[in-house]
Amino acid sequence: MSPNRHSIEAVSTAKKIKTPLKASVVLLTSMILAACNTTDEPSYNLNDVFETIPTDPTDPTDPTDPTDPTDPTDPTDPTDPTDPTDPTDPTDPEGKKTGVQSLSIDATALVGKEFTDTTRDFEVGEDSLVARADTASEGLLPKVTITTSGDNDTELDNGFMSHEDSTEITTAVGKLPLAYTSIYKDFGDDMRIGHIDGAAVLGDNNLAVNGVAVTGNATKAANMPTDGKVGYTGDATYRKTGIGNDVEFGKSVFTADFVAKNVKGDLTFDKAGNIGINADINGNQFSGTADKNSGYTTEGGFFGDDAKYIGGIYEGNGAQGTYGASKDPVDPVDPVDPVDPVDPVDPVDPVDPVDPVDPVDPVDPVDPVDPELPEPPANPDVKADTEFTGFQSNTLSSQKKGSLTDDAVGYGEIRDDKSSYVWDKDLTNTEIIDGENVAIDDRTGDNFTGYDKFIARADMTKPASVKASVEVQLTGEDDADYGNGFKVYNGSTKVKGPLTLTLDYASVYKNFDSQMQIGHVYGDPGFMGGAFARVSTVYVQGNGTNLEDMQYMKDLAKYNIDNNINDGMVAYSGVATYMENLHLSDTDRGGAVVDGTSNFDVDFVGGKVDGTLTFNDGDYKYMPAGNEIKINADISGNTFAGNQNGIDTAGGFYGEDANFIGGIYQDAPTKGGKGELPGEGTKFQGTFGAEKVVK
Repeated sequence: MSPNRHSIEAVSTAKKIKTPLKASVVLLTSMILAACNTTDEPSYNLNDVFETIPTDPTDPTDPTDPTDPTDPTDPTDPTDPTDPTDPTDPTDPEGKKTGVQSLSIDATALVGKEFTDTTRDFEVGEDSLVARADTASEGLLPKVTITTSGDNDTELDNGFMSHEDSTEITTAVGKLPLAYTSIYKDFGDDMRIGHIDGAAVLGDNNLAVNGVAVTGNATKAANMPTDGKVGYTGDATYRKTGIGNDVEFGKSVFTADFVAKNVKGDLTFDKAGNIGINADINGNQFSGTADKNSGYTTEGGFFGDDAKYIGGIYEGNGAQGTYGASKDPVDPVDPVDPVDPVDPVDPVDPVDPVDPVDPVDPVDPVDPVDPELPEPPANPDVKADTEFTGFQSNTLSSQKKGSLTDDAVGYGEIRDDKSSYVWDKDLTNTEIIDGENVAIDDRTGDNFTGYDKFIARADMTKPASVKASVEVQLTGEDDADYGNGFKVYNGSTKVKGPLTLTLDYASVYKNFDSQMQIGHVYGDPGFMGGAFARVSTVYVQGNGTNLEDMQYMKDLAKYNIDNNINDGMVAYSGVATYMENLHLSDTDRGGAVVDGTSNFDVDFVGGKVDGTLTFNDGDYKYMPAGNEIKINADISGNTFAGNQNGIDTAGGFYGEDANFIGGIYQDAPTKGGKGELPGEGTKFQGTFGAEKVVK
């Protein structure tokens, strides 16, 4: 506002005082006199003052010359209206950063145990996060603020960065210095994945601290897609927990099905191999359990506008990792050139009516021409994997012999090529579950290396009784025919336990074009002529189908569906085997049954394996009703796993273009098939192998 307007307002305010000057003086005088009174009675009041001082008549005032009218003030130019604040784009992601973290603290030296916890309840900053050591340690440790990035961080492979830092953890035994490394990657401004790995110093001990996290601006739940499938491609990491282990960088590929509400993906590493991810979507988050992910649990979510990024963490099998991927681009539609306007046509003179033409005989209808099909997906020129992979299930049983052995049976869980465990007398590398020592899989194994032998992981089935893995010879030069394309090799090996037992065994196997092998290994380990245990192993191994071929099978199936060629299902037909009497106290067993058939329908688009194993009539004790066993499993990469009617199964696809499917199954009425007497716990097991049916 101008100074002139300030001056005008001041004059206007002064003119508002209406009291005559003399009356004002009187009023002021009365107030002063009242203030000077020294008694409780007033000396004066306003009436006294005004009555004793009459007012003199005022002389008439000379008329004032009229004031020249003031020039009107120029109106002030109106102020430009303020630009309204730009409204927030409703498709923007959430403003507050959130995420999920998994923290592992090896506090064995402090309290004799390891702590592990996964949570979404933590604070996230631009370059930091709060590690929930308090919940992981059940209140033993406090929350710890971790700086995840800073200036001058070191560049690593695949766009990852490394940040070195340190802090202190306050505990009841004092402050623990923690030096750590943060390895992270940002996806735009909306998502970050990373590892935090270090060691907290407690006296002469170093406590391993390992964490993984995905953080960022999550896609608003209201903006999540609700239909269709979306592909994502990006990065993955893998690291064994502990001190001094490196992070391995890999690739990730995902498909998010927003109708079925699930996420399926594959993480690929040169050393760690392939890890399948299978999770259920809930709002803008997803999670998957260990039984669907080969022993790994996974948590993650969608970030950025319109679910632009997918990111998550996984942990299990003695390792941790992360993955982050961007939405695959959609091919743009080519714009159509505008059509030039047509010049108006001059009016035509009316034409004289034409005499009607005799009707033409109808022409036979022409058969409709099938529309031209689009080009099918190209089959990549890739070979099957050269490195062997596979699955095995090892059932061990004993019967009570005084104080030496008890009645027992169990298989623990199905193991794969990477399964491994190192025995020591203190069973350091085990954990107590349901009162028993269970081996901790360190994922460093190489159990399948050829079709002539493999490493049987009986040590992981019963760590307290078996001290080492067992190398088993599978084939020989003069193996006998066993029927239905199977052969049998008879061998002998040693099993190390409280006593070193001799295992005379039979190996019954079938090869599929040097690409896949299924088989049984069974016998009763003994000592000085007496049987102390029973071993029953089933396995599948071979050259796994290349992941590019697996994607081709999926694309081809979708092409067939989209063009109404067929339902996209791929059929397989082959053989199946069966063995029961797994308990040492069961009657003598006659060997593996190999007369079964297997038929499968594989949905490569939906990621499902559905099959039936059928066996001839026989003198069975535990065979399911109708001599049929149902197989139902979820595909992850080039492998699959599942449970149908209390029967565990695992297997994979082998050869080029997934030409073969093979797997194993194990009766699992209880966790790990654990039981005591015959008929309790696991009772039967078997294998299946089939070839693609060409229609």
